[in-house]
Amino acid sequence: MTELTSSIISALAVLMGVALTLFGQSFIAHRNRLFDLEKERMKLAHESSEKRLWLVRERLERLHLLVGEIGREFSQTFLTIDWEATLKRTEYHEKYRLFSAKLEESQMIADLYMQDVSELLATIDGEMSCYWGNFSQMLYLEEQGKKVDHTSQCYKDAFKYSRSIPSKVTDVQREIRSRSARIMNP
Repeated sequence: MTELTSSIISALAVLMGVALTLFGQSFIAHRNRLFDLEKERMKLAHESSEKRLWLVRERLERLHLLVGEIGREFSQTFLTIDWEATLKRTEYHEKYRLFSAKLEESQMIADLYMQDVSELLATIDGEMSCYWGNFSQMLYLEEQGKKVDHTSQCYKDAFKYSRSIPSKVTDVQREIRSRSARIMNP
């Protein structure tokens, strides 16, 4: 081999070495970028999942509070309190509107985050209307000067719903506790 050929082969060998080194470095850098991207994606997914869990937990807490208020308001205790307070029908209607709005919010939360209690809340809604109608009838009769007591049919019916509604609320709250426990302790 001539000196020129030898120089060309040496130069080609050096170029090949440099090319292989650059290719290797490029491959490793690309692989590291993909690894870093995947690690970042997993971190973001975990953070997003954590935020969703806390959002759902907050909604379930709100649902629990709302139905708890409804259960108290339509209980035997509040039947007695409202009856002894000698409310006017218009005052009672306004109070009922407030709790109807709370039930509507409860229904919305359940529809979005806990569909398995939506039907039970719809039942509570119907029973709240029946309670309201009977209690309103009690107030009306009393305004008309008629005697209303525990033997009056409207009182008996209101009393029946004052037992049923809190019971159903307890069922909803039990489901919320169960769901919350599964979310927080997977």
